[in-house]
Amino acid sequence: MQVTEAIALEHASLLRVFGQVERVLPRLRSAAEVATLATIVEGLLNTHRELEINFAFVALDHSLHHKKRLTTLYEDHQELDERLRQVHEAPTCARAGGLLKAGLGAARAHFHEEERDLFPMLEQALGLGVLAALGEAFQKAARAEVSGARARAPGSLVSSRSRVRKIAPL
Repeated sequence: MQVTEAIALEHASLLRVFGQVERVLPRLRSAAEVATLATIVEGLLNTHRELEINFAFVALDHSLHHKKRLTTLYEDHQELDERLRQVHEAPTCARAGGLLKAGLGAARAHFHEEERDLFPMLEQALGLGVLAALGEAFQKAARAEVSGARARAPGSLVSSRSRVRKIAPL
């Protein structure tokens, strides 16, 4: 499986979670309950972001041709983080729910942009063999994350970057 396919599958899984979150939101009665859901979404998106950066973005990071688009994608990630952080500060359940829904909508749009813009860049810049090797490494890291096998602290996939550089050297 190519890295683009692995990321698209993860996007699909996250979109299903978003749908479930949106189904539950109307039944929540407090800003704290909404914040709890936001915490879950934040955790899922943080893991996804790390995997994506380490197995896709870093493969293009060396190319000046792709720098502007990658910078925009990095900024999108930061904006998503900020939107979800605001949920925790919302004074009412309605406001928190609105912020969470807006964050989910922004994540959906971001996924679409990545699939429309980033994936073709990856496919053009890297050969099928590299895409497949990155896909295998992405899946392995994702499985380790899910199973809790990762011995490093959360937020630390630094060794993955060095593996990617070996697969897709600069």
